[in-house]
Amino acid sequence: MEASTDEVRSDVQQLAAALLDDVERIARLSVARMQELLPAYAKVPAEALLPVTLTNTRSLLQAVLDPDADPSRAEDHFRVSGETRSRQGITADDLLQAWRIGVESVREAAHVVAGRLGIADHVLLGFVEATLQWGDVGMRVSAKAHREAEIRELERLAAEQAALRRVATLVAQGARPGEVFTAVNQEVARLLPVTSTAMGGSSPTARPPLSPRGVPAAVWPSPSASAGTAGETTSPDSFSERVDRRALTTSQMPRVRSGCMRWMPAIGRPSAARSWSRAGCGAP
Repeated sequence: MEASTDEVRSDVQQLAAALLDDVERIARLSVARMQELLPAYAKVPAEALLPVTLTNTRSLLQAVLDPDADPSRAEDHFRVSGETRSRQGITADDLLQAWRIGVESVREAAHVVAGRLGIADHVLLGFVEATLQWGDVGMRVSAKAHREAEIRELERLAAEQAALRRVATLVAQGARPGEVFTAVNQEVARLLPVTSTAMGGSSPTARPPLSPRGVPAAVWPSPSASAGTAGETTSPDSFSERVDRRALTTSQMPRVRSGCMRWMPAIGRPSAARSWSRAGCGAP
């Protein structure tokens, strides 16, 4: 009986290896069926869907090929697949349906290959059972990752709305533009994964306030402050040079790296409507 079990396992692995040689075609077939049967998948370009489907299919077959391998690697791939589908706007229900389609495509391909290689039915049954087992693992792990990604996105949106309400309240209370711009800098520093934020406006003489993460933004006296403007437009090249070092200690000063800038509309009074806010990814 032990020898028979070993033989079955060897044949199952042979079948998995043969399917791995054809894994890209199987994955493309799966994507085509997903787009045909699932409207959410039809909205995403096939080439954007393929990498995750290909990785999932390959991971499943590799797990069948080597059942004694560390399962964490395959689970890591399944986790990333759930996060990716969440970013692509695909619901958890559609994600699970797509998994079933993918596993079914593998089984169909296995029938064809088994017939060509002369593999017995009981070996094919063992292969199907193994794919179902790993398919369940993939669905569970990816669905959990998808749900966690949705929760993070909801938390992010809630934080943005709360920040917007705080700034809007400040504006409604008649705060000066400098106060509003400082508040926007502080809120941006809280929301974005950056170490510093700076804001510039249309005045040719004022300096932009700087807000390292966790440090309140500094507001510099400006000749144009009484006119309702706050800050000046600065180029990325001169940005770090124009920060007033009297406002922060040396340890608090950020170093802004090129190629790591993000732009977003500023919030303020009508007189500052053309101003903008810029978040720079910097290291203290």
